[in-house]
Amino acid sequence: DVIRQGEVGDYYYLIRAGSAQVARTARDGKPALLARLEPGQGFGEEALISGARRNATADLHLGMRFGGYPQLQESLAEARFAALEKLVARANERDCALLIVAGDLFHGLSLPKREIQRAAAALNEFHGGAVAVLPGNHDYYAGGAGSLWKSFRESADGHVLLLGEPRACELAPYGLAVSLYPGPCTAKHSRTHALGWLAGAQAAEDGVKRGPGTLAIGVAHGSLEGVSPDAQGEYYPMRREELESFGLDLWVLGH
Repeated sequence: DVIRQGEVGDYYYLIRAGSAQVARTARDGKPALLARLEPGQGFGEEALISGARRNATADLHLGMRFGGYPQLQESLAEARFAALEKLVARANERDCALLIVAGDLFHGLSLPKREIQRAAAALNEFHGGAVAVLPGNHDYYAGGAGSLWKSFRESADGHVLLLGEPRACELAPYGLAVSLYPGPCTAKHSRTHALGWLAGAQAAEDGVKRGPGTLAIGVAHGSLEGVSPDAQGEYYPMRREELESFGLDLWVLGH
């Protein structure tokens, strides 16, 4: 084995000849084949964040009311907060350096302030360099951000970052050799993705600028053609070929 699941990565591997298999151990303990890589392809880039691990999630939908399940409503709503708290605890156990929430941390824009504060408090417990939170289509960022994100910012620590603006976010001030390229949602529905600014930067020949050894990560929320459902094409639709054309090292997507 070149890299084993759960290990800290310290190299990026490029295949010159032969092939490599990428597998993940499933819950039943059996290996599940994810991909076969051929010459010219590489692996190992996802762990190259300050020599440490990273973690990502999306679509926690905190504040969902579960009105159709009156007997379970309270316990189901509580379970979502418990999932976030467990996620942060697990990331800390693995010494993750960066935690990314790729949209829909919250189920909507109108939540009680105590729930917003609880979410921020859970993320404040992350021990790594930074937490990056992208607004999704349910908790979108528009009109001066509104009371949701205003309350969130007031409750979040300095290492919890809101990716509310369509521009590069450099994480060097947080000790991470990482640049994030976010596509924040600005409405519940859109027939175009939120990455037009990145395409515009390429057209202006600005491209993706980063220092040597800096990992470029795209963060977006929406549907991915051929992967996630979007029959009407109204959930910020994205195509794999277009994402790859931006020249980033990897993408973290939520739906």
